[in-house]
Amino acid sequence: MALFHRSSMPAAAGLFLSLAALPCAVPAAAGEADGVKVHEGACSMSSAKGETLFAGDCVITRRPETRDVAGERCDYLRYEVLFPGVGLAVVQQGQDIVCPPRFQDRDAEFLAMDKRGQLVIATAEGALLRFDPGTADAEPAPVLPVLDDFLRGIEACSFTEDHQAFTRSLWAAFPITATDPDGLRSLSGAGGEILWPPGNPPPAQPLRSRKTGVVQQIDVPLRGTYLGLALVALRLETEIGTTAFRETYVFSAPHAEIERKFGASVRGARQQEPMPGDSPHALPEIAEDDPGRLMCEGEK
Repeated sequence: MALFHRSSMPAAAGLFLSLAALPCAVPAAAGEADGVKVHEGACSMSSAKGETLFAGDCVITRRPETRDVAGERCDYLRYEVLFPGVGLAVVQQGQDIVCPPRFQDRDAEFLAMDKRGQLVIATAEGALLRFDPGTADAEPAPVLPVLDDFLRGIEACSFTEDHQAFTRSLWAAFPITATDPDGLRSLSGAGGEILWPPGNPPPAQPLRSRKTGVVQQIDVPLRGTYLGLALVALRLETEIGTTAFRETYVFSAPHAEIERKFGASVRGARQQEPMPGDSPHALPEIAEDDPGRLMCEGEK
């Protein structure tokens, strides 16, 4: 039985939902043929009311494309901005004044460059996206720390001592009771006494905890790879006052790649019968949509 309803993972309605409905593209290699360039750069997303929904680093793919718009043949730069844990935003920047900017295959209100050199696009609903467009030259793929030893066994919901210490320190950083008001809290910098894995935390990416009713959620930015796949975030959830928990590992790869890599291990772990007297444990699951996510749900 699931300990959480899927609605317990709030996704900032509207804009988030439009991103989650899109397929998650697999980033191409930097400097690939046909003008495709990939880099990791700063990105942010704000709602129509001005609430910051995401601020951190995204994997950004840029490629030229040509399409017909209102009878005009337009040249575009197409940006695919993969927001960790959220989804894929597709922005098209027209290279001529008669070719309007587009967002998620619809005309957008405007697209401009801000003082920091980021592209800013406003959606028809009033939300704002900002992202680093990258340079004209091909860029090498970022070198990420290898977290294999730190995260060993997560596909079977078996956690190393270092990993357990890490998650305990995250919960300790955001003490919340059931009577506290709902809302979002941020923890900037290195997060105090948090026992980060090697090569972390990512620079300039705050930790965030959100309380919604009886559910607490902590979103943790990560940099690294696990068994060759790049990780971008960890989401922790609990029902306040209980031992129920869920850990979600967010990758910069689509569902199909996560299934190929971990599917057999996940199924094997789920088929194992607990031994008499075993303490409560968690079961692994692979999310059915994109971006690729590996989840552990159970009791502490």
